[in-house]
Order: sequence, then structure tokens, then C-alpha cells
Amino acid sequence: MKSIYLILLFICIGATAPAQSVKSFKDATNKYGLKDSKGNVIVSPKYNFINEFKDGLARVSIGSSYNNWLYGFIDSTGNEIIPLKYSQADGFSEGLAYVRLDGKYGFIDQSGELKIPMIYDGASYFSQGLAPVRTGDNQTGKWSYIDKTGKTVLPLKYDAAKAFKDGIALVCIQGKYGFINKTGKLVIPAEYDYAYEFYNSELAGVNKGGVKGGWNVQGGKWGFINKSGKMIIPLQYDYANAFSEGLACVMTDKKAGFIDETGKLVIPMMFETLSSFQYGTAPATLNGKSIFIDKTGKESRPTKRVTFNNGEYIGETSSDGQTPNGKGKMVWTQGDIYDGEWVNGVMNGKGKLTQNGKVYEGNFVNGKFVDSVK
Repeated sequence: MKSIYLILLFICIGATAPAQSVKSFKDATNKYGLKDSKGNVIVSPKYNFINEFKDGLARVSIGSSYNNWLYGFIDSTGNEIIPLKYSQADGFSEGLAYVRLDGKYGFIDQSGELKIPMIYDGASYFSQGLAPVRTGDNQTGKWSYIDKTGKTVLPLKYDAAKAFKDGIALVCIQGKYGFINKTGKLVIPAEYDYAYEFYNSELAGVNKGGVKGGWNVQGGKWGFINKSGKMIIPLQYDYANAFSEGLACVMTDKKAGFIDETGKLVIPMMFETLSSFQYGTAPATLNGKSIFIDKTGKESRPTKRVTFNNGEYIGETSSDGQTPNGKGKMVWTQGDIYDGEWVNGVMNGKGKLTQNGKVYEGNFVNGKFVDSVK
């Protein structure tokens, strides 16, 4: 049953996808540059990549091959605020970024000033006021934790160490994995042959009986523990990925499916490769064919997350990877939300718009709400 027609005029928030102040683009040689919101080129393609802008800066690199790339940071006008001179650099976290120069790591602030000296052989990012750093080579070196003054607060004794999340961090001690708190106390015993961090889940994957080689763990069985160390999902899988968007890909007898955080199999063991969900879809291989699936296991189009200067979109996009096209959700910075169908950046099809506390749910045509669905 149709309701009274209501035409909404969108000023500022826009019925179409909002324009970014700047957007990276790639040319035929796979080099990246910047365009403004009108499509004008403000930086000609010359970078190997341009990361997302955070706090006004984006990490970039130049160089002919990966082994000789140099890293630095630009602002949204394309000015190189921090020179491209580092052999490695990470994005900023808690106001600092680790960088590598002449084989050693240190930390800089957003002006490029060196705040923690280049004295480490490895480093990770700051989280909850602490950062893991390594002294010695990648095979035999040990990790410790420092604060933002560079003071060592947890001793140099870990074979591997990850950043703190929710007050705990994954570490490896004498070849076994467990979790410590910020005083260095083991709150989950180091008894696993490999383990994942808790990422965006209350559960972490753990392995017993496996042998770590390179980036993979061969053998043993996988299960999942909670943050108190209790085994929630038994050690029963041949392989497992970390939870992502509420689901984890697991494999037994060379067939993969997805479980939820109760251990229930919600997508059958029918796929041939491990993967993870990102923005509502996951890559999969079925009968030798590469596809994307949704959270019901049905074939779907891939989805992306796109950040604009006045909001964020998650969903299907056009071939440019930026323009909403298909099903997706847009959340504007002032609180308005549209979740539904898009055509070339315009709300078009069935959807739900929440604007100024009012809800319009039904059909949209060229960005205008026309009728409700009963």
C-alpha cells in the first residue's frame, strides 16, 4: 500500500554519495596520485601507494622495487610533510609512528621529529601507552615493551610480542604462546604452540600440537579461548582463521566453512580455501571457482569500506571502488543513516533512511523517497 509521497531535498548531507575532499587514484603504470572533490589532479601519479588520511596525514612510498621503497607522509594538499627517507614506516598510532633508517627503528611524531631514538632492531605500534620493540635479529632477538618516553617498562625476554588490546597482549615465551597484562603477569598461561590475538572478538584462536614454519602452522588442532583463558570452542579443527565480523573460517579434512562465536557451523564445510569476512562478504573457492559469499553462504558481490569527508560507506561499489553501487550502508558524520540500494552513488531502490530522528523506509528513486512498502 502506497503512502503519501514525500520528496526530501538533501542539502549538505546529499542524497548522492558525499564527495571526499581528496581521493587517491591510480594510473596505467600503477602509480598513485591525488584528486580533489571535483576530480582535479592535485598530485600527479608517482607513489607506490597512498594510505588513508589519518589526522591529516597519509603514508606514501616511492621506489622502483619493494626492496628499495622509501616511506614518508603527505598532507591532503599533497605536500610532503615528513620526507620520504625511511626504509620502513608505519601509520601513526597514539601520536607516534615507528620508522626504520639505516637498519634501526625509532619513533617520530606528526611533525617528523624523532621522539624515541633509532636503537631497535624491530618495532610495532603504540597501543594503550606501550609499544613492543625488539633487540637482536628476527630469529634470536628478544622483545620488550617501552612507553612513550622510550623507557623500558617490561623486560627484554619475549620471543614474540604483540600490541596491547583491552589490557592484555599476546606474547611468546620459550616457544609457547600466552597473554600478559600491563604489569607483565601471565593472565593466560603460555601453553599453546600458536595463538591469535583477540582482534575484534571475545575469542582467540589457539593451536596445540602444531609446528610453526614461516607464516603458517602445520599440524595440531585449533580451538578458541576467551579472555579468561577458558576453552570455549574445543581443539578440533585442522586449520582456523581468527574471528571477523562474528564468524571464523575453519577447516577439517580440506573443507572449509564458518562458525559463529558459540561454535555453531553457520556456513557448511563446502569450500576449498580459508578466508575471512570483510564488510559483509568473504572470498571463497568452490569447485575450483573463485567467488565471494555473503554470511548465508550464498554467492555475492564483493564489498568495500569507503571513507568520505562527511561520512563512511560500507557496501558494494562501482568498478572505481569508491562509488556506492548495489547494496550498502552510509553513515553521515552528523548522524543520518541510509541502509539500502544504490545506483551510481544515488539512493535508488529499497532502503531505510534515518534523518533528523525520522525514519523513511521503502522505495527511493534518484535520491528521493517516494513510497513505503507495506
